This record gives sequence, structure tokens and C-alpha cells, in this order.
Amino acid sequence: MGIITPGTNGTLKSNTIENMLYEASILACNWENDVTKNPTEERRVTLTEDKSAKRATLNFTFKVTREKTATGSTAFPVQTQLVNSGYVVGSGGSIVSPNIHAAIVELCEEVQRRDADVNKNSQQLNTITSLNYDSESLTVSGSASFLVDFSIDGTGNAVSRARAYLLDV
Repeated sequence: MGIITPGTNGTLKSNTIENMLYEASILACNWENDVTKNPTEERRVTLTEDKSAKRATLNFTFKVTREKTATGSTAFPVQTQLVNSGYVVGSGGSIVSPNIHAAIVELCEEVQRRDADVNKNSQQLNTITSLNYDSESLTVSGSASFLVDFSIDGTGNAVSRARAYLLDV
């Protein structure tokens, strides 16, 4: 499994990168559907689940700004329309993004990096099917398709979790 450190007292709790991306996607969808957190009612994230295929598909388009860094390169920080979402970066965690949308992009970039490493991705899966920055429209868009295990816990509640496939070597 692709180990990731969620950090202390942060919103994201998963300890595998595969499930943290799934968790962040679910949270973003839920928050975008809450008018108190998303007063503009803009939907920038879609997450669909196919229980028969045991697969979840993520699609997103986020606004970015263009900033020149101290070293002269260009950074594209991800913006969010959400207000008072309650998102908190975990202290000492692997993910440092300041909002849930930026965390999704950061997680996609990290999954994509690990997917490209044959030692970490022995199954040669390609979870992040696209990740594109557009410096003209100032957007970042992406999509992911990952395996999900669906089950019922001891109290009868439906449970879903992204299947871990990345190795820590």
C-alpha cells in the first residue's frame, strides 16, 4: 500500500495515498453540495461509483492563480470557492495544501509520481488518467479511476475504501 502520513488533527485521516485521494474526493463532493460551505453552488468535483465494477471515477476542474516564485519559476496555487469548509491541514502530515481542492491536486500529483515508478507500482496501474494545467484559462483539470472495495460493517453500514496497490520500497 502507498503509505502516507495524514498528520495530527487534520481533516484527512487515511494512511494510504489511494484512500486519501478517495476520502478527499468524497469530502469535496459533500462540501460542494452544502450551500453553507458552497454559497455559489459551483460544482467542480464529480465522483461516480460503480459497485458492480468496484471502481470509482473522479473528475475535476479547479481555478488556479499564477504566481512568480522567489526562484523565478511560476506556481499555480489551486483556489477554492468553498467557505468555512472546516478543512484543516494535518500537522506534520505529507499533504500540505491549504484547501481540499488543492489537496486533491497534490494527491493526484503524488499518485501519478508513484504510478510511474515500476518499483512502487508493480501492477503498472494508471490511476490518474489525466492532470493538466492550463495557463491561459488558469485552471487545472484531472481525472482518476481507481478500484474500490465496498462492504457492510458489523452494524449494517455501507463502507467503501480505495484499494491499495502502491508499494513502499
